Amino acid sequence: MDLMITFVLLGLLLGAIEAQDMSLDQLQVQLQSQRDLEEKLVWLQLKLSEDLYKDKLIKSLKEANELLVNKNCTNERCNESELNLQHQIAQLQSTAEILKIMVDNNNNNQPSPSNIIENQLQLCRSQLMKPSANPIGETTPRIEIAKPTSCIPFGYYTGIKTLHLPGISPFRVMCDGQTAGPGWTLIQRRIDGSEDFYRNWADYRNGFGNMDKEFFLGLENIYHLTNYQRYELYTFIEAFNGSIHWARHNNFYIGSEVEKYKLKSLGEVNGTTNMLSKHLNFEFSTYDRNSFENMSYVNHGGFWYTEKYQGCNPNGRYYKTAVNRTDDLHWQDSSSNKAIRMLIRPYMG
Repeated sequence: MDLMITFVLLGLLLGAIEAQDMSLDQLQVQLQSQRDLEEKLVWLQLKLSEDLYKDKLIKSLKEANELLVNKNCTNERCNESELNLQHQIAQLQSTAEILKIMVDNNNNNQPSPSNIIENQLQLCRSQLMKPSANPIGETTPRIEIAKPTSCIPFGYYTGIKTLHLPGISPFRVMCDGQTAGPGWTLIQRRIDGSEDFYRNWADYRNGFGNMDKEFFLGLENIYHLTNYQRYELYTFIEAFNGSIHWARHNNFYIGSEVEKYKLKSLGEVNGTTNMLSKHLNFEFSTYDRNSFENMSYVNHGGFWYTEKYQGCNPNGRYYKTAVNRTDDLHWQDSSSNKAIRMLIRPYMG
């Protein structure tokens, strides 16, 4: 009798365990479905952004061609106006190259954006090849096509390119066309702890690390990029448990070294986290140049640390597992993250 009761109890126990396993499996499926949905929403938002970007550049090219066709040199300022126009068209021509490699999302019954782009670009080129005479009969010099000032012309390409900005020597960047769409420039990446981010002011100013692994682009380069034209910032955060957070700010720029590379603007934010806003208007700090005493030392990194730390620490100490420490690499909360990437791209509205 006791043996029979034991078998019954054992059967009930095994049934409970199987039921628990089934509920865990169902929970995992639900979590995966939620992640898939979140990724799909991010993808749709990025595709919408790309379509708006295509439409805006096509419109700019058409306006440029109208200016080229209808320009008149009837006053003493003609020479100056012509030169300014040539600069504008050359910049447009360089920027528009991305449109030829963007994904065509239109229906088959509608004109292809890639065809419209190519036609408008050819019109620009043909107009630029025609010399125009100024009032005294001299030919206005044509401007060479501008060298790349961002990763926009390289579209979905991911790899190292060289950028050229006024007032600074050409410098190499890692273009990223995979994380958040085409034309982004990586300014920071943490993935495995292979690089020490507890560095001095000079290192953060000039940049350090390996662009194929972990690196920081350099505050001086970031300053020149974000002050040359309006930029947006995209941050991708991956936790050790597989969860993903992201943030997209539409007007990111920092101050000069004289201003201690202050985080001067972020603009509006979209995404699942807004932790960086806590650092707005704070100066950059390293262990040898602290805006607030010991904050770089406490957080084991360099960043726009606040007087009383309450935000993110993407340049903190890398731990190869989830921990909860002040000095760890984190963004959304104090729990350490597996990977963080910060990217910037010219903002097109």
